Amino acid sequence: MPIHHTLKAWQHAQRLAVECAKAANRFPDIARDVGYLQPSEFGRLEALGTETSKTLFGLLRKISPAADRLKPR
Repeated sequence: MPIHHTLKAWQHAQRLAVECAKAANRFPDIARDVGYLQPSEFGRLEALGTETSKTLFGLLRKISPAADRLKPR
């Protein structure tokens, strides 16, 4: 298993991508507005998206100072 697969940020993003693709297979454009996606499913995907973004931003905050230290001066 590649090392990045162990990162929570990658795991959340992967899960979000899969869940969105599954949902998108069942409807055309403007899905929520025209009722192709149930409010509960939209809420679940929205919550997963929020959790994914929080995790990714946390990872970026953690590695940004380390990345700055590695830059040649």
